[in-house]
Amino acid sequence: MQSETKADLIIKGGMVITMKDPVQAGQLDIAVKDGRFLAVEPTGSLDDLQGPRTQVVDASGQVVMPGIIDAHNHMALFGKQLQDVEVSPNTVGNLDELVQAIAARAAETPKGQWVKAWGYDNTRLAESMHPTREFLDRAAPEHPVYITRTCMHVMAVNSMALEMAGIKGDASDPEGGEFGRDEQGRVNGILNELGTMSMVNKVVPAETPDQCARQLGLASEVYAAQGLTTVAEAGAGWNGNPHEATGFQVAREQGLLRQRVCLGLMETTHHLLADDGGIPFYSGFGDERLWMGPAKFVGDGGIGARTAAVNQPYEGSDYCGVLCEEEASLSERMAKVHAAGWQISLHAVGDRTLDLALDCYEKVLTDNPKPHRHRIEHAAIATAAQLERVAKLGLTLVVQPAFIRYLGDSFYKNLGEGRMGQVIPVRSMLEAGITVAGSSDRPVTEGNPWTGIWSVLARTSVGGIKISPEQAVSRVRALKMWTTTASRVVMAEDAVGSIEAGKLADLIIIDRNPLDCPEEEVAHTKVLGTYLGGKKVYAV
Repeated sequence: MQSETKADLIIKGGMVITMKDPVQAGQLDIAVKDGRFLAVEPTGSLDDLQGPRTQVVDASGQVVMPGIIDAHNHMALFGKQLQDVEVSPNTVGNLDELVQAIAARAAETPKGQWVKAWGYDNTRLAESMHPTREFLDRAAPEHPVYITRTCMHVMAVNSMALEMAGIKGDASDPEGGEFGRDEQGRVNGILNELGTMSMVNKVVPAETPDQCARQLGLASEVYAAQGLTTVAEAGAGWNGNPHEATGFQVAREQGLLRQRVCLGLMETTHHLLADDGGIPFYSGFGDERLWMGPAKFVGDGGIGARTAAVNQPYEGSDYCGVLCEEEASLSERMAKVHAAGWQISLHAVGDRTLDLALDCYEKVLTDNPKPHRHRIEHAAIATAAQLERVAKLGLTLVVQPAFIRYLGDSFYKNLGEGRMGQVIPVRSMLEAGITVAGSSDRPVTEGNPWTGIWSVLARTSVGGIKISPEQAVSRVRALKMWTTTASRVVMAEDAVGSIEAGKLADLIIIDRNPLDCPEEEVAHTKVLGTYLGGKKVYAV
């Protein structure tokens, strides 16, 4: 190759997976100029692009591939949780240990200030029950306390928190939520879904933009070490704090963001319509580092906590979960943001909520059939008939296969064996012609993308249950879900997702080839280096 242009960076001697079809690993050298891939050629072909200022990296046979894209995660919330008390199954096994963890944080917190914790999973506690106000009162009688369940759709609070939120023992359930109750029917401190959780969130002091930015910086460090170069924030303002969105801009300005961010906004937190005095732009506004993503709507909760809305009752009950929205209101609001140019992101875990989502999308798109990139998040239970409707409407599904790993045992317990074939049926989704992107929903799950990629292949729970293994897909398809396909979902397919000339130079160097290593090793892939726009943002 003859050229007077000299590269800023050349990576030599790597086993490169470009993710261009046909996907395979080959011995290639990569040249980068001004933050973009300049050339990708067989090893030894790019020597004439090396100048005196060119940085040369010898990959020494290690695997090089595009940076990983997480199409649905809660980066702002994860960063915040890194400063709060972890009470996940990784740290506590029973309610006594949970109480001790809360008490320890309370002991170092001024009286009257909030003690915040996250990650509990009642299905994996020894007692198989939620930490009600009784337990949290014992842990911190002089502090308001809240703990978010792993699914983020249930909150456990103590008596002081209930009092501050104005929630009395005989309170009626609000729209879009349900209170847990004791045997006497009184509120027991368990708040199911946003309708109840928001009552507490309103009285918790909101982090400032600068505080949010620092928290995002903490999250960004973790992400870079796992090979993530682009992420979609699945709803800044999840807890009602509008400063989270501003925090992304502050973090970017302060050099704290090591990823590109597609910034989704909670429709309930932000005014998205210019005609209503809101934001005078829509999805896609921004630049290659930070751009506006979808307007986020929430239809239900999660299967582990039995708050996802299902068509058939949960095992051993006559309960079918919680619908957080009514069809008339939801479709009307969706129609407005659709008309204004927003991409729509609709959380629908249960099959009853998926029916609602499809009905709303069908009405919106029939009334205003303009081009769109609308999404359904999760679709954790989906029938063949529903998938046919998804394909017909041209909707994207954004799934979280790591749910199978971390939440699969509770899925099996709550849904029963007969419904397992409908749980995150990735193969059926793809065979229906649907665009399917992979994601973590972090911090709902541990979040490492390699666990998610492995889960698409193995479909095995922590407890060893094989969940509809016939829905497994090939390794190539699995990798596409976190690269080329995900790039389309976050509206950046022309810029990221593959290693090819002209695209942004986002890449990672890893310690094994996920296309041919033993299947169980995929989850243990280690990232040796992460590059964003040709600049190293992580190295071992």
